[in-house]
Amino acid sequence: MRESGCAILYVDDEQGNLSNFSMTFGEEFNVFTAPSGSAALVLLEEHPEIGVVVVDQRMPGMTGVELLERVYSARPDTVRIVLTAYMDIDEIVDSINKGHVYQYFFKPWDASELGLNLRRAVERYRLEEENRRLAAELAERNEELARENEELARADARVRELSRELLRAQEEERRRISLYLHDNVAQDLLSLKITCETMLAGSGIPEKERKSVTRLLARAIHSVRDLACDLRPFDLDRLGLVGAARQEAAEFSRRHGVRVNFEAVGMDGMEMDHETEVNLYRIMQEGLRNAARHSGAPEVSVRLVGSFPDVILKVEDRGAGFDPGEVFSGSVRSSGMGLEGMAERARLCGGELTVRSAPGQGTVIRAVVPAVREVPE
Repeated sequence: MRESGCAILYVDDEQGNLSNFSMTFGEEFNVFTAPSGSAALVLLEEHPEIGVVVVDQRMPGMTGVELLERVYSARPDTVRIVLTAYMDIDEIVDSINKGHVYQYFFKPWDASELGLNLRRAVERYRLEEENRRLAAELAERNEELARENEELARADARVRELSRELLRAQEEERRRISLYLHDNVAQDLLSLKITCETMLAGSGIPEKERKSVTRLLARAIHSVRDLACDLRPFDLDRLGLVGAARQEAAEFSRRHGVRVNFEAVGMDGMEMDHETEVNLYRIMQEGLRNAARHSGAPEVSVRLVGSFPDVILKVEDRGAGFDPGEVFSGSVRSSGMGLEGMAERARLCGGELTVRSAPGQGTVIRAVVPAVREVPE
């Protein structure tokens, strides 16, 4: 049965040798013959299926080595074999170096030996052709993946920018509500408290009841102001990140009865944009809330460290702890821990958030962000 998919070109200036080669191997292989180097080059150009070239060394006009040089230049994928009765050692080395010869045989050739090596040459060509095909497919797939990665990167950048805009909008809405609560609702309640105190002073109502009303109004005023400050950290604009974080730690301790050890190191001279300061402040707030709600620890440690070019925020407790894997695997929203939002705030600042915890071993939340965030193009 004739081998398909890879033809053999035999080049020899003696017609008898061409006929003998075709008769011997024509039934097994698809054989082309050429009486000269120039004719061989024409056939090679017309028949891309030629994968093995067998050349006689001593030919007029163009020697076998010269032909193989041109074959290698035009079709380096071919397997090249030399047949000759006159080749000396110098010619062997010359043909191997210039024509990149796969094998050489001396005439008269043995049909069984040459046939075996032709089959090997055809198999070699097929394997190399398959490797080239696979390499081309791999290169094409890599290009596709590169394009897909570029599209994903653009989409990811767009999502991050949308997330950043959403957080900005949220902060602006919080600012408006906070200002309204502080400047309107709290002031109205304060006026109401003063009016009530004045009206009740000569009403004959027992002092105990009058004080109860004024205490209730005072508590309402205090709650509204706490809510306003929680929505918008006024101290952040006035005191900067370190001062506002220190003030928040003290207020948190007062409100929740949890001792907060706050420490700031290396923050002098660390310049941050307002958005980075707000996000770090919010991460700290959420970390403190988590400690109060879930840890059961009587004490929380907050450290703010300037380590140029980064700022490191760490909120740590020695409370109940949890399994971060379970939380991040899908129950983040139901857990009420807000870890996903904290991580997103860190990412939007160009940094990252890590959570280290285990049941019964407390929790460490660590955010590392660059002091100066690079705005994506």
